[in-house]
Amino acid sequence: MRILYRSEMYPPSVGGMPSYVASVARGLAGRGHEVTVLTPRQDRRSPRRQASGGLVIEYTPGFGESPAGLVAGVMAALPRALTAARGMDILHTHAVLAAPPLLLASRVHRRPHVITVHTARILRLARTLWARPMLRYFLSSARHVFVVSRELEAAVRELVPRQSLSLLSPGVDTRLFAPTARPAREVPLLLCPRRLVRRNGVIFLLKAMPRILAQRRVELEICGGGPERERLEREARRLELGGAVRFSGVRAPEEMPRVIASADLVVIPSLIETTSAAALEAMASGVPVAASRVGALPDIVSPETGILFDPGNPDDLAEKVLELLAAPDLPERGRLARRRVEERWNLDGLLDAHLEVYQRVVGGSHATGSPRG
Repeated sequence: MRILYRSEMYPPSVGGMPSYVASVARGLAGRGHEVTVLTPRQDRRSPRRQASGGLVIEYTPGFGESPAGLVAGVMAALPRALTAARGMDILHTHAVLAAPPLLLASRVHRRPHVITVHTARILRLARTLWARPMLRYFLSSARHVFVVSRELEAAVRELVPRQSLSLLSPGVDTRLFAPTARPAREVPLLLCPRRLVRRNGVIFLLKAMPRILAQRRVELEICGGGPERERLEREARRLELGGAVRFSGVRAPEEMPRVIASADLVVIPSLIETTSAAALEAMASGVPVAASRVGALPDIVSPETGILFDPGNPDDLAEKVLELLAAPDLPERGRLARRRVEERWNLDGLLDAHLEVYQRVVGGSHATGSPRG
């Protein structure tokens, strides 16, 4: 099957959506399908096209993450989407507002178009008078809509009650993200692999650090880039965190499995989280997770595999991180986390769910695999 994806973000961008799209694209290519991903160029120094096996990444012009920049990026992708869609079996947009290029291409080339709703942005937009008609049009124009959380499922059902819709559980490549021997170190390493935007709540982790450091020596690595980095670095200086905190920036995708597996604890301090690829990748790597009690995180992180804290509450965050670090069964929690991902969130089930829908909307027999339970 020949599949064309369009995604507003793709690695090396850090976050749930780019990680999700990359995992599915790589997985489908690994099964012998031809996958092309159109995504805005984040770095002018990066090549315009990358190919490996059955996976091709093509970069369209990028104009940043502001509303005007996103609109400009959508418009700039239209010409390439129209040409890339020729000969494809199915077109798949990740994120509703990125839909116009492949929606138009589906009309021109008469190819089925599906959409995945990834982020909580739709929850806010669905309440605005100007956005509701646009969201309804994009969603109703698709042959099928995937959602990644029950919260998003309810929002889409309310907008387009008759639409063909399925809820996908997240999945992680447990071959790529796996436990490794951790380097010997004197103090525990906390890792926060997050895009540096307000909704990811990284500033509350920084505010928690003085209390954590008052009781225990730790190091914190903040891995990711975004518009909040300068503000967060200023806050770290104001709090006089010194060498206890380092900002390592955006890491290459091939580095992330090693980076995550080397941590003693992964912290997800999000204020909003529909699902969490970062939490699942940490758990698959045998690393316990401390996470905000928001969105799907309470369904992912259990007391046996990590700990939850109140979102936006530095005191509770510090208390729970210290409690988890002091737990005598911390290594066992990491092993249980790995086992839980293998049982509930393996990538193969996610790929099967995609292929079942693709086969149905295409009406052919290119895909194999059973629907995910």
